[in-house]
Amino acid sequence: ASYCVGAFFVLGVSAYHLLRRQHLDLMRTSFKAGLALALVGTIGVAVSGHFNGQMVAAKQPTKFAAMEALWETQSGAPFYLLVVPDESAERNAVQALPVPKLTSWLATGDVNAEVKGLKEFAPEDRPPVGLVFWSFRLMILLGLYMLAMAVIGWVLLRKGRLEQSTRYLRWLPYSIPVPYIAINLGWMVAEVGRQPWTVYGLMRTADSVSPVPAGTVLLSLAVITVVYTLLIGTDIYLLARYARKGPEALPELGQPAAAQPGEVAAGA
Repeated sequence: ASYCVGAFFVLGVSAYHLLRRQHLDLMRTSFKAGLALALVGTIGVAVSGHFNGQMVAAKQPTKFAAMEALWETQSGAPFYLLVVPDESAERNAVQALPVPKLTSWLATGDVNAEVKGLKEFAPEDRPPVGLVFWSFRLMILLGLYMLAMAVIGWVLLRKGRLEQSTRYLRWLPYSIPVPYIAINLGWMVAEVGRQPWTVYGLMRTADSVSPVPAGTVLLSLAVITVVYTLLIGTDIYLLARYARKGPEALPELGQPAAAQPGEVAAGA
């Protein structure tokens, strides 16, 4: 996932300068490097995510059932492309476009395997289904988006049409936050999906709370929120500022500027 973060940052910055016909040799090279990393990263995340999902199905079946909004235990369970879970009714309000037996295969590698549904577990032992399900689905959609953008970029590059594809290049800078969002959605699936357990099946979150006054926790949370908000804001500002400048920002960062054609680098 970290490869995707770096790759899409490089792609976004490179596309920004290619659109403006700035630093073309450097940006063409950086675009190719970012594209290669994006392809490796997105495919790698998909493969590792699949095997991680099988581990979740085996070790934390309530989380897996919530991720899929699967209420009834089924053998050869299908994967529904369109689902809207209704947690209060313990069913899905919308459930359409099934892919036969795909959920069983995703969970176990066996298309006919049994997958436990949420109704196998007491309501107090289930995670918040809606939050887990939608976080997971949105994470998957963003992952598919990143893979599609990487493949489209590769095709355009192979055909020699990259720099003429202005719509694609314009969209890439707006794609820089996508892997950040996907990673945070993944953490929501991991941590919310584990509830109500701190240690799955052994210790409940309610039993592992430290005896700290609520006011102290609130103050600590407020301070952390303020500090990290300032850090994030500063980070975004600096990244955007120097990314827009490109290599021209090197002297500001304490790096020697590249010699221009016909010039001799200092100290040569």
